[in-house]
Amino acid sequence: MGVVIVFILITSGGLLILFGQTEFDPGNETETTTATTTAGPNDGFVNIEDIVAATFDGIGFAEEEGSNSTISSTLKSVELLSDYNLIDCSLTKEMLNETYDAIMEREHPNGGFSEVPGELYQSLEATALSLRTLRLMDRLVQTTKNGIISYLSNEFSGGLSYENWISEGVLEEKYWGLRCAYEIGNIANIGVKPITLDNIFEEGEEPGAGTDPVLWTGEIYFGTQLDTKTLSDRLIIFECFEYMIPDPFHRPVLIGLLVNESDTVNQLVSMFDETSGLVDNDFEFTWTVFRILTNTGNMTHIFDSENGAERIDRIQEQIDAVVDIDTAQANPNATVSEIFFMTKMAHLIAFNLDHGFIENQTPTFLESPLVLCAPVKRSTSDILHMTIVSTFQ
Repeated sequence: MGVVIVFILITSGGLLILFGQTEFDPGNETETTTATTTAGPNDGFVNIEDIVAATFDGIGFAEEEGSNSTISSTLKSVELLSDYNLIDCSLTKEMLNETYDAIMEREHPNGGFSEVPGELYQSLEATALSLRTLRLMDRLVQTTKNGIISYLSNEFSGGLSYENWISEGVLEEKYWGLRCAYEIGNIANIGVKPITLDNIFEEGEEPGAGTDPVLWTGEIYFGTQLDTKTLSDRLIIFECFEYMIPDPFHRPVLIGLLVNESDTVNQLVSMFDETSGLVDNDFEFTWTVFRILTNTGNMTHIFDSENGAERIDRIQEQIDAVVDIDTAQANPNATVSEIFFMTKMAHLIAFNLDHGFIENQTPTFLESPLVLCAPVKRSTSDILHMTIVSTFQ
């Protein structure tokens, strides 16, 4: 059962009303939020399920009508249908059945999935994307999960550890292995455990046996290892942290004890384009950056400034040009990826509105005492001595 909360913002463009509808997603073990606006139906927009259905090529869904489907484009379409509660709609039901059959044709007899049917070797990337697609379709069965456990055990026979996560091995392989394990509900299948506040210790405390990683207050677990990585590698590392830390409200303090994120955050924020409202003028990259800023408690770097209202306006314009979340309709000229990332952007902004911790200061463009950031960066001592009560316990 969701809770609908109304947020009223005064932006430079006038009155903007956002409705945040929050619901618990037991698959992701996080809360997901859908944002809608009071704008009426856009002329020329069509139902999202019609756009998705038009891209079906017999085995999956493509980026646009007339193109060939890929594992990635199929996942985006299925996730869109899931986000808008359209998985069971009659128009795409048989298409999803055929998509499921095509996915299972790529399942390897030794566990995992290959990129094409009958291929000799599995692919970690193809496996992770296939697992997520199956989970969103509610068709991820235990037999497949058992095969994944076996596959991951062979791929990472020595087990992985936090200590060498950044410094050793092929980062991309570890990333996709982590995603595979996450999709079947247990990242311990690759040798690492979820990170929680129980991993934090103060001087004089004795960490329990088997605690990994041990995070000491006032210290950075990975030291300066992040500084030597390229931006693309750092983005992968921050996304890994999202899967490693299950509680979104604790990610800022935990990530702050794992790495010093300030240089990366400053670099990403500097790429924000005031005209387009996007980071590096790219939909997907903007969503990636906003996820990192949210997970590190740094969304204030974008919105809590003298340009915050204008930035909200620009982003809202980008979303409105592509998708109307309230009516589940989209621009028929938009690709599946564009609809997907603008939908995710709206979700993320609503999440920030819905779950922002209240600070002493209020952004200048908000009339109500809400902060457009969630979670807010807090000191380790604050986290250790505060009780966070979730309404979804």
